[in-house]
Amino acid sequence: MRACVWFIGLILLVSCGDEAVQQAGLEQVTLQVQLEEGEHLVSFFDLPDGEATLFTGADHRHVLINTGGPASWPALEHQLEVFNVEEIDHLIITHPGEAYASGVEQVVEQYHVKEIAAAGGMIERLKAGSFGEELHLVEVENGDEWPLFPDLQAEVLFAGKEGVVKDTLVIAFQAGGQQLLYMGTADAEVEKQLAKSMNLKSTLLKVGDFGTPFGAWPPFLEKVDPQVAVVFLQKDHKADEALLERLEDHWVDIRQAGREGVVSFKWKGTSYESFTLPPVETAQSS
Repeated sequence: MRACVWFIGLILLVSCGDEAVQQAGLEQVTLQVQLEEGEHLVSFFDLPDGEATLFTGADHRHVLINTGGPASWPALEHQLEVFNVEEIDHLIITHPGEAYASGVEQVVEQYHVKEIAAAGGMIERLKAGSFGEELHLVEVENGDEWPLFPDLQAEVLFAGKEGVVKDTLVIAFQAGGQQLLYMGTADAEVEKQLAKSMNLKSTLLKVGDFGTPFGAWPPFLEKVDPQVAVVFLQKDHKADEALLERLEDHWVDIRQAGREGVVSFKWKGTSYESFTLPPVETAQSS
């Protein structure tokens, strides 16, 4: 059975095997995304117990945000293969929990990661690991900015120092006229702090903590004013209804990675297009 997938509106080269290859319950599919200069693809992966997000640039550079949970590695590895990822230039960890960082060692070993950026406590954990000296570990702080691609910038808006938000990060990813606000935590106090001091307006909002009821409160949403919110879902879990209602009340388009499959956005200038790669075992043709 052939397993073939096509993103409408993107130029894709699709390589499909004649036999279905099972890998962690997913069919074997390979996509080669061709992006024009100034375009970026950001893809929110479909993992059973964690979150991971991939930025792809027109020059085939890749940034991976988080690595999923303990059971996520087979699915993460497969989806990186689906997007034809051979090397990862930057790995960013936005939360020290196992749902975000369980696959760090495997990703570093398999994808020749050049740099890992994380908060201080996470960097100390990584330094105690078995990584080679050639791996660049970057401890990030509030206000840090650094280029990921020539036209993709990251800015740390919050780096937690204590309590339940210790070593969590909130990062704004900016390209052209677009911004993705990536919440590494769902916490009302963090949102209040950000709303008081930051220009948060963003096209995309990645909601923190897997659709729990603790984030995306109205004053924060008014400041962010997102067009789209992405909520990661863990297997067999649903997003909190009150959270979804708050987003809907602000006329935000809600996309649920995992429930829908892989959710992708192509950015260029001040415009974007969204695409969904459904769970691959459902995208089959005989």
